[in-house]
Amino acid sequence: MVDARDAAVVAAHDLYYRYPRAASEEALHGASLAVDAGEIVLLRGHSGSGKTTLLCVLAGLLTAQRGSVRVSGVDLASLDAGARTRLRLDRFGFVFQRFGLIAALQARENVELVLRAGGASAREARTRTLATLEALGLAGKAERFPRELSGGEQQRVAIARALAKRPSIVFADEPTSSLDSTSGMEAARLLCRLAREDRAAVVIASHDDRIVPFVDRIVEVADGRCG
Repeated sequence: MVDARDAAVVAAHDLYYRYPRAASEEALHGASLAVDAGEIVLLRGHSGSGKTTLLCVLAGLLTAQRGSVRVSGVDLASLDAGARTRLRLDRFGFVFQRFGLIAALQARENVELVLRAGGASAREARTRTLATLEALGLAGKAERFPRELSGGEQQRVAIARALAKRPSIVFADEPTSSLDSTSGMEAARLLCRLAREDRAAVVIASHDDRIVPFVDRIVEVADGRCG
C-alpha cells in the first residue's frame, strides 16, 4: 500500500520549528499536512498561529528542527542548498503579499526574468510570459512598469510570474491582504483557476475569508499545529 504522504505532491509530517532568537515556544509544534496535485488548500489562522512559518518550511525557505517535508517523494532535508534553490526555480511558484516586482523592469520583464533563471530560452520565456499575461487580462500592459499599474494589476503580474513556468506547487503568502475587495477577489479567482488548469498544488496562507470560495480545503492553523 502506498503511503498517502508519498502520493501527495507536497507532504509534511510532525514539523517543529523555533526561530533562532525566539524565547517563546515553537512557531510550529507537530504540524502535518499533505496536498495533492490540483488541490488548493487554504492555511487559515490568526497572526502568530504559525501559518506563514509552515508555508516557508514547506517551500524549503526555512528548515524545521524536527519532522520532514517531501516534494514528489523527495525529502527536502536530503538536498543541499544549491539543489533546493534549483528545485524552487524549476517546480515552485511564489506569490507574495507585497508583490515583489522589480521597479526597473516592465511587467513582461518581471515574468521573463524568472523563466530565464529557470533555464528557458529567450523566445520560450517571451512566448510563455505573453500567454500568461493575456490569460490574466494584462495583454495590453506587458510593457508597463510596476509604477504604471494599479495594485490589482501588479498582483496579477506577480501571479503571472508564479504561474508562467507551470510549477508543480504554488505557495502564496497573504496574496490578497493589500488589495481592495474587488481586486482581491479577482486575484484569488485567477490564481486558483489557472493553477487548477495546470494541476498545480496550491498552498495559500491567509486570514482573508474572501479566498474561501475558491479553495478545496481549509486547514486551521493554531499554536503551530494543523487542525
